[in-house]
Amino acid sequence: MHEEDIEKSPCYSFWKRNKLCTNCITAKTIKDKRQRVKIEFSGTDSYQVISRYYNIEGKNYVMELEYMNKNH
Repeated sequence: MHEEDIEKSPCYSFWKRNKLCTNCITAKTIKDKRQRVKIEFSGTDSYQVISRYYNIEGKNYVMELEYMNKNH
């Protein structure tokens, strides 16, 4: 995700929200360029979310990877 796209992130619909979550690791990662990991819950499913910073040709990006665990 490019730095300018964080505010209009498609993850809102995935997490069933209409704005950035209070612990948005993507926004934090783009700000301080540090990798982050968190656990999110949606219904009975849990997700490990990894957010990693990249600078490609002078532009800031964050790649976010979600791993779903249906069996807690």
